[in-house]
Amino acid sequence: MKKIMGRRFQTVMLLLWIAIPAIFALSQDEYNKSNSQQDRLTISGNVSDTKGEALIGVSIQIDGTTTGTVTNFDGDFTIQASRGDILKVMYIGFSTQNITVENERPLRIVMQEDTQVLDDLVVTALGIRRSEKALSYNVQEVKASEVTTIKDANFMNSLVGKVAGVTINQSAATGGATRVVMRGVKSINSSNLALYVIDGIPMYNMMNGGGESSIFSEQPGTDGVADINPEDIESISMLTGPSAAALYGNAAASGVVLITTKKGAIDKTSVTVSNNTIFSTVSIMPEMQSKYGNRPNEMDSWGSI
Repeated sequence: MKKIMGRRFQTVMLLLWIAIPAIFALSQDEYNKSNSQQDRLTISGNVSDTKGEALIGVSIQIDGTTTGTVTNFDGDFTIQASRGDILKVMYIGFSTQNITVENERPLRIVMQEDTQVLDDLVVTALGIRRSEKALSYNVQEVKASEVTTIKDANFMNSLVGKVAGVTINQSAATGGATRVVMRGVKSINSSNLALYVIDGIPMYNMMNGGGESSIFSEQPGTDGVADINPEDIESISMLTGPSAAALYGNAAASGVVLITTKKGAIDKTSVTVSNNTIFSTVSIMPEMQSKYGNRPNEMDSWGSI
């Protein structure tokens, strides 16, 4: 009987030895869980842009977890978080913000626009700005700085060697005509010159004057595009493919020089001042005979004037 009681006592002691650490561990877990619940805070706030307009659908997520929420139509949100948690505020087109939770004070979050440019935009034949990668034809855009940095009476002369596949031949005279040929000569019967389109309006580049080769011309040969002020140009797009110039018909068979001019902007005031002065002097003057000549109504070759 004593042996049986001794064995039972040993068994009870063994069970207690095993159970007591588990009970303490369970109590510790309950204590930690209770403290964790006490540390949970109800965070509320509002998200807007720099103009004060509420942003709808902004994602607020606790960093490192899958817990998150989005803003409503008024830009308001509510989320459960603990002290020290980092809230990641994300919205397309705006920079991501990281906010550390410290208390339950309402948050006022102002999102900043992300100014990073992913793809350059070019102007198509329809006047629509699209990403260059999204086009199925070749479009080369030239910024306004390319035609204003180096001054020239005809702004097309400033693009020599800056556009691939475009040959620009300039005349020697100041303000003279400029010949623009894209991707070589295409026809032996018609003109191979490119068509100029200014803000969607085709401009046929007509020659003025008889040109340098004519001795009877009253003015030197020039073209209409030379009358465009380079300071008024915002961008120039070279449409060299047939698909790019299809909108303008047969006149654009040799390519299109699409010119977009500067326009006023809402709530933005800017003043640009530019000056360009060109001096031309004759390097060598030929010697002319002016002492002797024909008298009126006489057939003699020489005589005193």
